[in-house]
Amino acid sequence: LAERKDVLRQAHQLGCKYVHISGAGEPTIDPYVWDQIDYINELGMTPTVFTHARHCTKQMAKWFKDNNCSIMVKIHSADETLQDFYANVKGYGRQRDTGLRNLMDAGLNDGEPTRLGADLLMMTENKEEMPHLWRWCRQNNIFPLVKSELCMEEAVNSQARISVHPKDV
Repeated sequence: LAERKDVLRQAHQLGCKYVHISGAGEPTIDPYVWDQIDYINELGMTPTVFTHARHCTKQMAKWFKDNNCSIMVKIHSADETLQDFYANVKGYGRQRDTGLRNLMDAGLNDGEPTRLGADLLMMTENKEEMPHLWRWCRQNNIFPLVKSELCMEEAVNSQARISVHPKDV
């Protein structure tokens, strides 16, 4: 935690205003993430947490709202069976939807600008869903961030994701 705080302090001194919190998995299971978010707020920066939301209880959603967090929920399909397939976890889609509902009930999507977003990954199997998911996001004041999956060769060569402009969806 001390090392993270030092990096955050340096980032703040360099003018950083927003901190993207993600992980190789789920950042909310990291025991330091809560203190890290507190420190980000102490520095006057805004934390943005990328989460699958499967474990997001009503209490956690309220904590995020009360602690100035913006939340990006990973959504690869509105179809629970397809979402479970992508995650390789049975029940993932239903659990994610419960967490997403808790975030919405806490009011993270009430303000302008919204503090709730959807991290949408477009793949061959779900590309037909993207217009529906985009409209659902906009109707619910959820920021849609659409990314396309790269083929392995492109990913190895570029090490980057391609964002899709809203007018192209």
